[in-house]
Amino acid sequence: MNGARPYVPRLVALLPPGAAGAPVEWARSMRDAGVDGLALQGDPADPVARDLLAALRGAVPLPLELHFPPTPLPEQDWAAPLAATGIDWVVPGRALPKAMADHLEALGVGVAWPPAAAPLDAARVHAAPDADAAAPFAEAPEAAERSLTLPRSGDPVVPGGGIPADTLVVPGEALAETDPGAAVARWRGRPA
Repeated sequence: MNGARPYVPRLVALLPPGAAGAPVEWARSMRDAGVDGLALQGDPADPVARDLLAALRGAVPLPLELHFPPTPLPEQDWAAPLAATGIDWVVPGRALPKAMADHLEALGVGVAWPPAAAPLDAARVHAAPDADAAAPFAEAPEAAERSLTLPRSGDPVVPGGGIPADTLVVPGEALAETDPGAAVARWRGRPA
């Protein structure tokens, strides 16, 4: 199952910094363009990030995820307030402790694991933009959904053709053009 997947990937739009002042309008424009989900890059314990997530959740009923960098996690319990926003997935930059992952899942929040650290029963694995482009999921469990954040100038096609993931997380800037629907079609590999 490594390499190209034989179908059109889901597209998740990552909120660009310039749209943080108008998240509701951005969310609606992305829904209208045809994306399959929304994402935010932020700190899971940051109240501003939680407010943005709540605004996105209130704007459209698309799946919602929070991506956060591989920095040490906050000491306080951020899982319950984060889950209260209605978020569907957390996508940490490094593996969460098993107890934290279990706690999030008990709250109804899925965890996307780095491919090399994923347990065998992981529902989803996520590769960062700097992952090996030819085989970002070489170490991933076979049955896990595979998602990939694309670099801001990235190409969603791997060498040899095909889309390398079930879900592509696309920087919002790559979809912010006169016709976001055409951009979504192009990122899916379909003519606009």
